Amino acid sequence: MAKTKTTKPAKSWGWTLVMGIMNLAIGYMLFSNPALTAEFLSFYLGFLVLFRSITAVGAALDIKKYGDQGWGTMMFAAILGIIFAIILLRHPVFAGLTVVTWVALAFFAIGAFAIFFSLSLRKLHKLPEKVEKELNA
Repeated sequence: MAKTKTTKPAKSWGWTLVMGIMNLAIGYMLFSNPALTAEFLSFYLGFLVLFRSITAVGAALDIKKYGDQGWGTMMFAAILGIIFAIILLRHPVFAGLTVVTWVALAFFAIGAFAIFFSLSLRKLHKLPEKVEKELNA
């Protein structure tokens, strides 16, 4: 069985760099002005969860194209993340008071999505081997 080696760099390195720079800037702002932290944190988390959830919708639709049955669960987790993000953005004072609860719920939704997505990718990773075995049989 022939193995292929990719020589292309990861396509998402730019987004990772942007997130890293943004996180450093936000960390500096939070340390330099603690009074702003509660309100700013709810907006930051709201936009972060919104961004991750929108990308999760796209990933769920990509998985659907490959015929994976778990795409609906992933889409549900992504939509749940969007709902939490909207709540965080529309009610920053309320979210600031209960930020721990909202963060926990947001991470739960993102974590559930990541688990389902990784299992779907695992199935897709094994698909070429399965097809090759069927062709050689």
